[in-house]
Amino acid sequence: MDPRFSAEALTSCISRLLEVKQQQELLAAEQKELNEQLRLAHLRGDLHQTLPAGKDGNGYQITPDLVLNRRQGRKQWSYSIDCKEIECQLKARQRYEQQSGLASYSLSAAFWEVRASKG
Repeated sequence: MDPRFSAEALTSCISRLLEVKQQQELLAAEQKELNEQLRLAHLRGDLHQTLPAGKDGNGYQITPDLVLNRRQGRKQWSYSIDCKEIECQLKARQRYEQQSGLASYSLSAAFWEVRASKG
């Protein structure tokens, strides 16, 4: 019997997967908070007063080898009513084809998801 697949090894694997998931959630929240802090510092001009400009004038020089660059956010498109109507029609047609069996699908690679039970 392969020890990698023992009950103890699998329980350990699942427990570690849950820990990693929780750490990712905490890190994502911290990253969002830190980005917001930097955004506010940039808007107030605090970064410009504290840090020299980067070599290309875009961003801030942290150390000789480290530059903090500010990237533009993603485009947030706003469409006309005509386009929104077409999108609604497309979604309705997609649902119809899924329910009627006209649409086909394929499954991507499986993955494991760990959920903490509430209660």
